[in-house]
Amino acid sequence: MSPLPTANTAEVSKHRKHAPVLYRSKVPSIKLWSAVVVLLAIAQHSSAIESKTLCSPVYITVSSLTDYPGNLELNWDQHCGEKPDWVGLFEVDPTVIQTATPLVKINVKDHPWNFYRTKIVLDVPKLPGGWDKGSAETEHSVIPGPHCLPYWIASFKDNILQNTNCLKIQPTWMYDKMNQLSNIPLSKLLLPGTHNSGSYNSNVSVLKGEGFNRFVLTQDHDIWTQLVFGIRYLDFRIGYYRPIEGTASSSDDDYHQDDDVLEDRFWINHDLIKITALTPLLRDIKRFLKFAKNEVVILDIHRLPIGFYFDGKMRSKRHRMLLNLLYQEFEDIAVDYQEVNVPRSKANLHLLDGPRMKDIWESGRRLIICYPEDSAAAVNSLIWPRLRQMWGDKQTPSNLKTYIQGVVSQPLPPTAPKGNPLWAVMAHLTPSALDIIFNPRNNLRKMADSINRNLTIWVQNDWWKKANIIATDFYLGNNLIELSINSVPLKTIYGTDGK
Repeated sequence: MSPLPTANTAEVSKHRKHAPVLYRSKVPSIKLWSAVVVLLAIAQHSSAIESKTLCSPVYITVSSLTDYPGNLELNWDQHCGEKPDWVGLFEVDPTVIQTATPLVKINVKDHPWNFYRTKIVLDVPKLPGGWDKGSAETEHSVIPGPHCLPYWIASFKDNILQNTNCLKIQPTWMYDKMNQLSNIPLSKLLLPGTHNSGSYNSNVSVLKGEGFNRFVLTQDHDIWTQLVFGIRYLDFRIGYYRPIEGTASSSDDDYHQDDDVLEDRFWINHDLIKITALTPLLRDIKRFLKFAKNEVVILDIHRLPIGFYFDGKMRSKRHRMLLNLLYQEFEDIAVDYQEVNVPRSKANLHLLDGPRMKDIWESGRRLIICYPEDSAAAVNSLIWPRLRQMWGDKQTPSNLKTYIQGVVSQPLPPTAPKGNPLWAVMAHLTPSALDIIFNPRNNLRKMADSINRNLTIWVQNDWWKKANIIATDFYLGNNLIELSINSVPLKTIYGTDGK
């Protein structure tokens, strides 16, 4: 590997020699370890009480500015403890290989924005822990828990290691925190999501080229990979397309069709633009939930922009065809709205907060399907009513921040007794028509880059207390997954509103 320049000097060594890992010959007693664990828990609890703020001393993000794979970005928060002298990017865990040479070394004082975009490109041929889409065969072939990709960040003060973190997948984070999550309503959790989740560049995408990328693609990963990294909210926009005349599926009258016929008709859309076939994405969700036994995923079919309405009226047969497809795929795993939204006491008749995580787990089902037409939920309890999306339609970071701050600082209007208690903030910028036509240098990647880094700070400072779902473009450009996971113990300490 040739040396890579940084803001100061090149820190890449072609031939690295690492000291062997030393292991103690004696293992401390169980009693001693138990005492240490208790003391650490007390210390963490006290620290959280003092700060009431999520804290991420160091973390890695992936730049959205270029097509996947993007450049790795180093981030540090000098308010989380003592300010470091330097931060490094490593290809091994520096707590294990203490003599490891950093790929990149950054002097903190030279970067007042607490951020540095490296020239190292994310290069991960397979996801770790058996979670790669091509190798995950059964639930027994995957390993629960977080798994580090081969990239670590570490901060140092006086050349003494302060904090470390890695770029990681979090395929089972709800299971990992099952005891803490059990009594928290799903609507009171901070959940990481993606906006226009199916708008990624797949092999079967209809459109190609620069124009396709600029204002259509919002994600770099397929649905399986999004879920494995820790995303738990998916935002789908679905179009209906009539098959070619004369084929077996050309009839628009019979919605009791076989799988092949239904698969031809429904596609992921970004507004009016056809992206990729729907059914393979549904099967990715089903397959993930088969392997990740206790994860809960929200599938928000938020809009149906093509083919479902005519002259302001519903085309009921086409809605029934889509609902039939959803039922075929998810009959065994879709959470029954009526079953989990039963009032538990007279003091909670309207169940404004919705079901607790334990209620969902006890139902034996873990996929929540939300549909834009509440009439569908009225006839099929496996379909939840419309999920409230808070979309600011903003073109600048400052305006988007003001909008979201207003949303999370004010109580939402209570849901109706049969409404959906879940709600999502769409934390992305929206290009105007003039941007699309007259600003050829602008694109969704640049807009996401201007938001994602700021969003991490806004969420960890305050918004984690009130927000439910936050959906973003190019989600690895922020640290929202880790913040969501780290907010769970704080919610158990302070309550679900962070007070």
